[in-house]
Amino acid sequence: MGLIVEVFKNPLGDCTLDGISSQATALTIVNVSGPFDPRPERPPAMLVKGNMPGMVKVVPALLGVDGQYAEDKRWTMMGGNYAATSDSRWTEAIRRLTGASFSAVPIHDRIESKGH
Repeated sequence: MGLIVEVFKNPLGDCTLDGISSQATALTIVNVSGPFDPRPERPPAMLVKGNMPGMVKVVPALLGVDGQYAEDKRWTMMGGNYAATSDSRWTEAIRRLTGASFSAVPIHDRIESKGH
């Protein structure tokens, strides 16, 4: 179960290389408390600490054989889209990870294959 966040897309075009936010208008953040299950139209993702102190990012999540979601461990990059919601559980989860309160979070769902 998780929290639904909206996907805010770059008006200049998609740079995710078909990342999870390229087709979706919402994501289900499976590591933030909420009453929703992931669905094809709102795939699973996770809110995690960012690459720099005080930052967070949203990354794709994969369902394991144990039935638990885990962070996709492939190298991901910002593809130009952001996740946000007005739900206070979202800002509280961000505050727990960073100590700060903000709402729009970059989605790191661009995955480049070798040879690009």
